[in-house]
Amino acid sequence: YDNGSFFPHSKAGNYDVIGTGPGIGFNVNIPWNRRKMGDAEYIAAFQQVVLPIAYQFNPELVLISAGFDACVGDPLGHYNVSPEAYGLFTHWLSPLANGRLILALEGGYNVNSISYAMTMCTKALLNDPLPSVTVSVPCSSAISSIKNVLKVQRNYWCNLVFQVALPKENVLPEAVVSIPVDEGALSPGTEQKIAFERLETEKCGKVEDLEVKMKNLRVEHKDGDKCKDSEQSCSSGAAKVQPGSAGTAGGSGGSSGTAGGSGASSGSCSGAAGSSCSGEQAGGSKKQTLQEYFAENFQALNDGEMFAVIPIKDCPHLELVADVPEQIDIKSPCAECGSVEENWVCLICYTVHCARSVNEHAMFHGVALEHPLTLSFTDLSVWCYGCEAYIDNPRLYPARNKIHQAKFNQELPWTYNEFELAP
Repeated sequence: YDNGSFFPHSKAGNYDVIGTGPGIGFNVNIPWNRRKMGDAEYIAAFQQVVLPIAYQFNPELVLISAGFDACVGDPLGHYNVSPEAYGLFTHWLSPLANGRLILALEGGYNVNSISYAMTMCTKALLNDPLPSVTVSVPCSSAISSIKNVLKVQRNYWCNLVFQVALPKENVLPEAVVSIPVDEGALSPGTEQKIAFERLETEKCGKVEDLEVKMKNLRVEHKDGDKCKDSEQSCSSGAAKVQPGSAGTAGGSGGSSGTAGGSGASSGSCSGAAGSSCSGEQAGGSKKQTLQEYFAENFQALNDGEMFAVIPIKDCPHLELVADVPEQIDIKSPCAECGSVEENWVCLICYTVHCARSVNEHAMFHGVALEHPLTLSFTDLSVWCYGCEAYIDNPRLYPARNKIHQAKFNQELPWTYNEFELAP
């Protein structure tokens, strides 16, 4: 799909196109917006979207358009789905309609890939043993697309309403060797209490580890002062650092990690002179850390009721970033349409283009000229069209600092440590 730029260049393949009239809710699109999708992304789409809807629909006949454009080696698809995965997909669909499946051979432009993939599908139809498929973690772009599909389609398919993901952290105590005890010596409920205490100890230990990591983060200001932890006091015109915020700086909008460099930093900065760095609330109680807040609201984040922007640290396109020019006019209009509503500056040629929410000229520029990195005038975030992700790296500081100075007439606080600096 590539945000509508892939053939046939139509928005009809987007996740919000769900059908019309009596057919509303029966059209299900899963748009991929990044190249080189493979087994992990397709398996996730099958398990999260295709199979739950298919089993609820309970068809009397299944017609499969067996195209293999996404198979590894295809010169036009440029995807990496293995032939073995196609066999696995067919196997998963086989129980539908009491096994009444019809596969109609469709596209694909690599004879070897088509032959091997179709062989795997035929083996699945014959209930022959299939080779195993090695699966990795789906990319962030695929996860975002699947979540968008679920958010829309759960209004029409109850099988999607109750999809609840378990939290990533280990919430169950590990098995331990039991020690023989006198059963009569245990009061009712003692075993449950012991298990609960062990669980609480494990969770507290992880929270303490996170707090230690948070305290190791430093904010270096232009006058050389540093806040090495959230409880240290600095009073030389430094910014105020409070754990629990998400790395915003200088009033730049409050989005997570979009200004000030690190999306995992522990403080927000208000540039009032004579202010102090403090990790305490007015009442003396310690504020909740960002990680603790995410842990408590994990399910809301997963369900799409809340969202957090977590930029990636490494990007293969960072080497394309050009030197920052002497002047950048943050009020420059879009070079194509003249809009000043929401603009981004290309970090390769430093031309200004409008956002996707306006006329998408920043995206068209990045894709057409292969200039993937762009910086927002609104919140100083950096987006990579090649990685389909926000990027946070010290190499982006000069450009961000230039925009920050133009917006707020002060330098952007340095929020990286020595371990993040590129060699």
